[in-house]
Amino acid sequence: MLSDKCRNILLNPFRLLFFAALLISQGCGNKGTSESGLTEGVVEYEISYPNLSKDHPLSNLLPTSLKVYFKDNKTSTEMKSMGIMRTSFIGIPEDDEMYVLFRMFEDRLSSTLSGSDIRMLHQHMGEIQISMENDTKTIAGYKCKRATARFQNGSMDDAALYYTNEINVDNASWTLPYPTIPGFLMEYDMLQNDILMHFEAKKVLKTSVPDDVFEIPDDYKMVPLDVIQKKMADLSEAFQNF
Repeated sequence: MLSDKCRNILLNPFRLLFFAALLISQGCGNKGTSESGLTEGVVEYEISYPNLSKDHPLSNLLPTSLKVYFKDNKTSTEMKSMGIMRTSFIGIPEDDEMYVLFRMFEDRLSSTLSGSDIRMLHQHMGEIQISMENDTKTIAGYKCKRATARFQNGSMDDAALYYTNEINVDNASWTLPYPTIPGFLMEYDMLQNDILMHFEAKKVLKTSVPDDVFEIPDDYKMVPLDVIQKKMADLSEAFQNF
């Protein structure tokens, strides 16, 4: 049975913002990376919506890019939307939790999302069979291996997943529906609210990442996740009624 926090996300049309930002806060039991791989930096992703028509009410609200900061097996995913809202997710796999940070105008709010809530959010995709393939391609300058995801309940067509072992983040998929992928995902698809979301890494920056990227700023107020969800829902309604 879904928890109240999980149900609120599923009922909120703005939950797609959450799923976009859940991209790679990764970590679910498979190391799979090269010991000599990149251990610190930033991956910039492009988000597209292949099946979303231009006149869809969310077409101008949904994010088209995000950044994933990584260091010492920690990740922080940052996404901006409409130029006025910033959402960040800090993955803490050892605690099976994720910190949610929400910033809009003067609001600075934070909350937590448990690993069980995150896994519940993927249940609609059903059982997924993963097949490792032999072919590879280069994404953002990194050699990536291909896997194929087959959705046993027919929720999606077969999807190609591309991952690299040249970015060294242990346990690289704990918030995703593909936790057995043995590497850092660089391209994949997800489905939410019948909207197909396509993620593809476009740039990897080899740069130092400050420790405070993985910390909750002092000026953020800890609140129940429902409070952040309501802020998002109110914003979505305001733009749709504009």
